[in-house]
Amino acid sequence: METLNFSYNWNNKLSNSAFTTLRRNNPSRHEVGKAFQIILNGQVLGTAVIRRVHTLQAKHINDFVSYLDTGYSPQQTLGVLARMYPDMTMETMFDLCLMVYQGKPEAPVKKDRDRAKRTVHNRPDIPVSSPTRLY
Repeated sequence: METLNFSYNWNNKLSNSAFTTLRRNNPSRHEVGKAFQIILNGQVLGTAVIRRVHTLQAKHINDFVSYLDTGYSPQQTLGVLARMYPDMTMETMFDLCLMVYQGKPEAPVKKDRDRAKRTVHNRPDIPVSSPTRLY
């Protein structure tokens, strides 16, 4: 089984029965119905299945997507993504995956939010997008 690795529990989302994840577009990996082992800093939290996938360009990451996925503004979320994907542009395609745990997830180990604050960077070359519909 493939894994989805997380280094931080953005918005405490991994503690819920369902969560979203923004990943670089990869249609063969991010398929509806595909199961993944969810890992946070080496700790296995459980198995989650992709229920829905919405593909969008970085420039279309709006308040709805960013606050739900990371708990941060679109500009801050784009900064996080730019750090994860240094070659990212506003045209880069991302998959917003809705993941649903099979069974109850394990409680992740709590980490301080300072790490998340250090991860968020403003990038003046990446403007905040205007709201778009998800469907």
